[in-house]
Amino acid sequence: MRKLTWTTEEKKEYVAKQLKRYYEFLVSLSDFKFEGVYTTKIECNSKYDLDVIVSAIDTKAYSTYELGLTLYKKENGVAQHSIRLTLDNPKMFRGYMYQGYSTPCFRGKLQTNKSIQFMRDYSDLSDSRNLVIEGIHKDELLSAYFDVMPKLTNFVNSVHIKAEHPHLKVAGLEDD
Repeated sequence: MRKLTWTTEEKKEYVAKQLKRYYEFLVSLSDFKFEGVYTTKIECNSKYDLDVIVSAIDTKAYSTYELGLTLYKKENGVAQHSIRLTLDNPKMFRGYMYQGYSTPCFRGKLQTNKSIQFMRDYSDLSDSRNLVIEGIHKDELLSAYFDVMPKLTNFVNSVHIKAEHPHLKVAGLEDD
């Protein structure tokens, strides 16, 4: 039987595990040598929408892959919270640099001085947990992220398919 109610702690753990999985997605983009940008807006619930950006930029020194998530209040379109997952792939040495940022907003502006962040050369679930537990201060924002995860995962999977098979037409990812 499917669980109908989740505790706050269970929601935090689920969101953190999903964020960790999204780092695996960024590593795949790197493996596919993906370059480009895909964006979408996803309805979380009756109160919030999520703007999503997946970007990959290749420079001479390194490649950067990012998943950016910004929650907006539907009633006024004001940003409430942002999560950024970044993977840098330096060309001078083998290995990745994982970075994460969880940033609250006040009146639609990022409060970078209140960001929870990390930078490591490996992916660790404790870092994703910290982004969620320490970085998301309101239960309703946590619930919005929790509610949107299945739709967000579908979008991420679509980008993954497009990166792996660039000539395929993938629903929801229109080519210019």
